[in-house]
Amino acid sequence: TRIERTDAVAKQLEGMVKSAVPEATTIIASGGGAGGGFGPQGNTYRASIQVRLVPRDARQRSNDQIAQDLRRQLAGLPGVVIRANASGGNFQLNQLLGGGGADSRVALEIRGHDLDDARRVAVDAQNVMRTTPGIADVRLGQDAGRPELSVRLDRPKVAMLGMTVQGVTNTIQTNVAGTTAAQFRQNGNEYPIIVRLREADREGVADVGDVLVSTPAGQVVPARNLMQVGRQSGPTQVDRKNQERITRINADTEIALSDAVAAVQARLKDVRVPQDFSIGFGSEVEEQAKSFNQLMQVLILAVLLVYAVMASQYESLRDPFIIMFSIPVAAIGIVGGLLVTGTPFSMQAYIGVIMLAGIVVSNAILLVD
Repeated sequence: TRIERTDAVAKQLEGMVKSAVPEATTIIASGGGAGGGFGPQGNTYRASIQVRLVPRDARQRSNDQIAQDLRRQLAGLPGVVIRANASGGNFQLNQLLGGGGADSRVALEIRGHDLDDARRVAVDAQNVMRTTPGIADVRLGQDAGRPELSVRLDRPKVAMLGMTVQGVTNTIQTNVAGTTAAQFRQNGNEYPIIVRLREADREGVADVGDVLVSTPAGQVVPARNLMQVGRQSGPTQVDRKNQERITRINADTEIALSDAVAAVQARLKDVRVPQDFSIGFGSEVEEQAKSFNQLMQVLILAVLLVYAVMASQYESLRDPFIIMFSIPVAAIGIVGGLLVTGTPFSMQAYIGVIMLAGIVVSNAILLVD
């Protein structure tokens, strides 16, 4: 859509957001430019609305609750795809990671070379995720291919007339798109002088074939005698990760991230995947898995170092071994505490487990003494 249409929709949404979020102190709407991190730069059909809220202790709803309510209240506007996400948490971390799923918590990555098969698998997976409880704002990480005209020149015929492919394409571009021929300067300002056909002579697809091309021999030939014009749709971008083509399906969650991933994995068996394709999770899920693996290594290293220190001090391998058996028993309190409080096992909880291992060992030394 043109920027004027986008601006009208943004103003309408701005009023709806103002009435739906009484906790807002500042509302900033922008359209057709940076897109607020919601997509590629410079698209006239994109707009973003940033809402700044009063402090957390001055409102009852959290950022996530407000975002969830906005998704439901703003849905259904004709011709508009609306997303709502709360900043905070790992949002800034995801912005630094980059990629198509930079601002989404769940990014399903489909790896494979063929773009048509990747698109089919992505659409199937998108439909599955949309019907998965706890998953919201499901969308493809890439825009659909834009319609375009494909111009294929008859190279033997062009060469026979003594012309070059570059010369013919430059002539077509000048007549249809225009070429800056000079600059008009007045009162310190510069205005480009663009040469091209009148708008009435370049409105239709057939007008491309009416462009006249001059040969070195002085003949004038219609461009339709030298080319074939067809309609096609090409990808706006091709993303790669580890030298593999990937198609992302981005989504946000209304439940714990681990529960959302488990729910999606349980339903992925319904998606038919070609042999040379694979499906995996990226974005925050991938980073969380990496962090958990690193923290596991840290925990194992901490236990080994504590055992080594005690073995050297006790001058015995048996007594420290007895003390170390108190660490697994601490899992009773860990699991019980998380269940009672309803807290998901996160990176912060993992760091707490590592700290608890040292505390448990100190307590066991006192008991043994």
